[in-house]
Amino acid sequence: MGFLSVSGRDLQGRQVVVIIGKLLPAGATSRDRLRKYAIQKLHPVVSAGSYSILFVNTNATFQANSPGVLWLRSTFEALPSMYRAQLGAVYCLHPTLGLRLVLAAVAPWMSQGLWQKLVYVSRVEFLLEHVAAGQVALPDFVLEHDQELEGRPLMDYGVEADGDQAAMFRSATEGVPELREPLGVYHGAG
Repeated sequence: MGFLSVSGRDLQGRQVVVIIGKLLPAGATSRDRLRKYAIQKLHPVVSAGSYSILFVNTNATFQANSPGVLWLRSTFEALPSMYRAQLGAVYCLHPTLGLRLVLAAVAPWMSQGLWQKLVYVSRVEFLLEHVAAGQVALPDFVLEHDQELEGRPLMDYGVEADGDQAAMFRSATEGVPELREPLGVYHGAG
């Protein structure tokens, strides 16, 4: 399927399973097939010892690439205990504000152990704090996005939209009248 590979080791010596979010075929593949594929790919890694997951969120969209938060949770909980116990860390590269909000919203339903293993990594250079240089192969579009972030740092936090997000916002608000008067301030019932 191309979205999942094993690539090198992190600084703790754990094998790194790389999941490229943009390539995750959430809508094109059955969720059961996706689960079986992931377990099949993970089995040799888990059998060899502890591992980490690097989720590359670059250019992934919730609509096209997410099988759903509930599915992810149920899949994680359905994994044999060895898979959960051997997981050392989940690195999330290029997390968007939307992804952070979704994860924060579902945090009460996530296992405490998984939540504690989650590490947000805003840039490839900061990934080097967890994975040695040359250990993980990343697609060109990830490195290009990282370069774009260097020139527009507010994109890291969702304060500034990238080109695709700006175009989506413009199309979503097309035909909506502009607010020409400032909003009044509500001072409460007097």
